[in-house]
Amino acid sequence: MAHGLISRDTIYAKIETTYGTDSVPVGGDAVLVRSVQHALANTRMVARPAITGSLSNPQQAYGGTLESVTIVAEMRGSGAAGAVPEIGPLLRACGLAEAVNVGTSVVYTPQAGAIESCTVYYFKSVDGGATRVRHILTGCRGTFTIAANAGEVGLITFNLTGRRANPTDQSPLVPTYDATVPVGMRGLSVAVGGVAGLVVQGFTFDAGNDVQPPDNVNDSEGYGNITLVSRDPTLTLSRHDELVATIAPFADLVAGTNRAFDSGVIGSTAGNRWRLQAGTLAYRNVQPGEANGMRTIESTFGCTASTVGGDNNFTLTFT
Repeated sequence: MAHGLISRDTIYAKIETTYGTDSVPVGGDAVLVRSVQHALANTRMVARPAITGSLSNPQQAYGGTLESVTIVAEMRGSGAAGAVPEIGPLLRACGLAEAVNVGTSVVYTPQAGAIESCTVYYFKSVDGGATRVRHILTGCRGTFTIAANAGEVGLITFNLTGRRANPTDQSPLVPTYDATVPVGMRGLSVAVGGVAGLVVQGFTFDAGNDVQPPDNVNDSEGYGNITLVSRDPTLTLSRHDELVATIAPFADLVAGTNRAFDSGVIGSTAGNRWRLQAGTLAYRNVQPGEANGMRTIESTFGCTASTVGGDNNFTLTFT
């Protein structure tokens, strides 16, 4: 009887040179993950209503499918300033441009054209033995969210959709992981509209990519290239309430006043620091609440570009 231990699963991601063509990840393309889930996506099973003298319908016809994968990884650096973190290929497949400044930083910013794709290999342990079930997803593109709460490790969740092949039994790759230990969310200098010193419980950032697979009868599965058709990044910040003289979210919401967000530098060691910045935030909602017997405010912002038609919604920097 099979007993598949999830802890023995491994996952790999590598940028493709040609969309949808397996880039053949190797052990050095491993990504250390907290969890991974996969499922069929956009599956078409075509009903066949028929007049047969029976209340039953004939077997449905298969019309094609894709596959999705959800990966939760830690927000951490590569261990060396200016070296790409393990999650780099996944960020690029979510519509971000990667700028490597050797010895200094790796900077990710949204882009509209030349959006890359990646191949994902997922090796599942199903029977406790040496052989794994390998799932291959090519042409992967998607979106992500970052959750950063006080005292916890920042986590990033990727939701990718790709083209699939039937899984096969394979000997697994030998993964090579970065040994960098992530830092807890503490000692930050979070600022909203230049106001620092707020009592912040945490924030959640959603890249807000709209990912669509167009129909294509010429394709073997009936789908064209998986495409990012728009983005609508949002930031949700939870903090203690303050005097209006300090910060005035309700007035800013009504007036449509733009504010900048800066997470501050998370981490203190070169090669294991990250920072999220968004220069043009506009309030979308403000919700009063309470926590630990104290008044709180949860603010949701839209992260727009500084100019209409621009793509500079936010910057994610590893140093």
